[in-house]
Amino acid sequence: EMQKRIKEHKQLSRIKMAIKVGFHWGDVLLERNDVFGDAVNVAARMVGLAKPAQIICSEATILQLPAVHARHVRSLGKVKVRGKRREMEIFEVIWQEDTSDVTMLYKVRPEQRKTSSAKLILHHHGNKIEIEEHAPGFSLGRDKQNDLSVETDLASRVHASIEYRQGKFVL
Repeated sequence: EMQKRIKEHKQLSRIKMAIKVGFHWGDVLLERNDVFGDAVNVAARMVGLAKPAQIICSEATILQLPAVHARHVRSLGKVKVRGKRREMEIFEVIWQEDTSDVTMLYKVRPEQRKTSSAKLILHHHGNKIEIEEHAPGFSLGRDKQNDLSVETDLASRVHASIEYRQGKFVL
């Protein structure tokens, strides 16, 4: 609605004014009429990813939308978001009534969501370690804070990490 009003406003449309909007759905902390937390930070990152006259939101936001609204979004793919270990899929809300110049990649419907997930299985000294695609990442090295601590002088404190990016596990 904000984008439409600016576009239709005679004075603002002449000066080419545009706004960037970003949304993320998640828990927040409310303190003295201000909000804090990861959801606030991610929402700010969504604004940073938006171009003028664009509305960008996270997948968490899309999953909360009723089907009637979810069909007005398109995926822009996965991107690295500062402060997050895993890439996040971002979406553009198509607010324009005339979409003839908008390339629709696909429409998001809950029944189209993938239900299977990727899993990497590591075997280390008889132990089986499973890393799923939604895991925040997996680190190994000498430091006890790693997900897998190895006791050898040949390894650095944080020697390697494994992340799931764009459909692949990356070492």
